[in-house]
Amino acid sequence: MNLSRPVRFSKEDATKRYEGAVKAIKERMDVGRGEPQSDDDKQRAYEGFERRIKAAVREGKMTREEAGEKLEDYKKRIGR
Repeated sequence: MNLSRPVRFSKEDATKRYEGAVKAIKERMDVGRGEPQSDDDKQRAYEGFERRIKAAVREGKMTREEAGEKLEDYKKRIGR
C-alpha cells in the first residue's frame, strides 16, 4: 500500500467503516465498565457498594440520608 497518497473511500464505505468503529468502541466500553451481568454478580456488587457506603457514614464522610439516596440510585442502576 502506497502511503504517499491519501486513501479514498466512497461515502457508503466510509459510513460503514465509521459505524463499525463506533459499534466496536461501544462494545469495548460496555465490557470495560464492569457492569454486573448475572444476578449473583449484581448481588455481590451491591453488597460491596453497601459496605463502602456504610464505612463512609461511620467515618463521617456522608450522612445516613445521603447514603440512603446513593444506595437507592445504585439499586435502580443495576436493576435491583
